Amino acid sequence: MDPVTSFNPNPSLGALQIGVLISCVLFGVTTTQAYIYYTRFPQDSRKIKALVVSVWIFEAAHAICVGDGLYDYTISNYGNAERLSGALPKSLFASLLFGGVIAASVQGFFTWRTYTFSNKLFISLLISVMISVRLIGGIVLAVMGFRMTLLAPFEKKWGSLFTALFIISATNDLTITTTLVIFLRNKRHVAHERTMALIDKLIKWTIETALLTSAASMITLAC
Repeated sequence: MDPVTSFNPNPSLGALQIGVLISCVLFGVTTTQAYIYYTRFPQDSRKIKALVVSVWIFEAAHAICVGDGLYDYTISNYGNAERLSGALPKSLFASLLFGGVIAASVQGFFTWRTYTFSNKLFISLLISVMISVRLIGGIVLAVMGFRMTLLAPFEKKWGSLFTALFIISATNDLTITTTLVIFLRNKRHVAHERTMALIDKLIKWTIETALLTSAASMITLAC
């Protein structure tokens, strides 16, 4: 049987295409959020504004890289099923690197907020260590990925590290969420009535935001 006609693209190219489409949609959401932020909070510090624009730039680079990877498989190597067993497009490993920087930036910001709320240096240091480990692990995977020649040996050697990075990311999100919620609830007990309403909104927003990212990390890990 012809290997091309017997090739099932659904679990490989199909999954990649769905992932890229979702990534582009989420980049659109990020762009909208960045625009709303700059129009509603012009008085924020330059450091926070610089963080927002930096995250958006890295998100844009990430979207371009995953799109290039999809183009490599579906256009440049159209009909070449054997391409999937070779080295992954370097753009996909570049997207992994950008993703690591984005996660470190966002989680670093929430770590700072955690320290601001709690004044507990130990917790903030623990989260910072996990952020650093995830970032370094992502850099190692990206560098090794640029050098790979075949997918199977690379997956066998570095697959466990890839899995560990998702576990660390999900653990970090849950740790940040739990810490923020606990200390916000503690402040709620000594707050005035009007302040309590604001704290309740912050708690709800914290849970919704962090649980979404944690769920995404766990779903990716499972898949």
